[in-house]
This record gives sequence, structure tokens and C-alpha cells, in this order.
Amino acid sequence: MWQKSYVLTFTAFQYNYFLKEIRKKIGNEDFLAFPDEEERMFLPTPAPEILFTFTKNEWCDFTTALEEANYMREVYQLFQ
Repeated sequence: MWQKSYVLTFTAFQYNYFLKEIRKKIGNEDFLAFPDEEERMFLPTPAPEILFTFTKNEWCDFTTALEEANYMREVYQLFQ
């Protein structure tokens, strides 16, 4: 997953788990006002020192990209 300066890589199992956890958050987001007056949500990671933040638009783009990647993974599996 490409997010500006980070690349996250997953095995198929890890990706399925990650997507499952992200889907649980969709619709349950808690956006907070940041000092720059932009509302963002936090996405914790297994490493407590790494915490991602997303604006509403970024979160929408991120979740859409994850779903599209999952769809393409399913399509490619049909041809294997």
C-alpha cells in the first residue's frame, strides 16, 4: 500500500486480516480537530510508535484503494 512516503507490504493472509480490520472501522470513524483546523482520524498500527492519520478525503481514498486492490486480487485468483 502506497501512502506518500510509506510502502506497506502484506502476504495474502496479512492483507485479508488488515482489510477485515479496516472494514470494521468504516462507519465508526472518530475524526478529531487538529491544530491546523483539519479533522483527522487515527489508525493505530501494531507498532505503538507508528500511528497513521487520515483526513476524511484521505480515508475515503485509502479504503477505496484497499477495496479495489482486493477486487483485483480476486480477479487474478480466477486465472490461477
